[in-house]
Amino acid sequence: RYGVNLDDPENYDLIVDKDNSIKKVQVKSTSCRTKYGSYQVSLKSCGGTKGKTYKTVIETNIDELFILTENMNMYIIPIKQIKNKSTLSICDIYEKYRVL
Repeated sequence: RYGVNLDDPENYDLIVDKDNSIKKVQVKSTSCRTKYGSYQVSLKSCGGTKGKTYKTVIETNIDELFILTENMNMYIIPIKQIKNKSTLSICDIYEKYRVL
């Protein structure tokens, strides 16, 4: 069972109810690549006229990060596995979180 959050103020985009466990999930997509060819996704939210960062993924109360790359690879990464604040390069250490 899935729920969709249509209000932006919440930190999560989806609520996933699987095996009697509720998970708050934030969704990110990317077509950006590093100079080494790995996909990279922004972990921060910016806004206002100066583009000031107002929150990062690891500072929110979510359980998982769902990432979709332009080549349609999908990853579900537990938030506790993410240490970066601004960007995440989807390299070999995250391959185990790839959805097949």
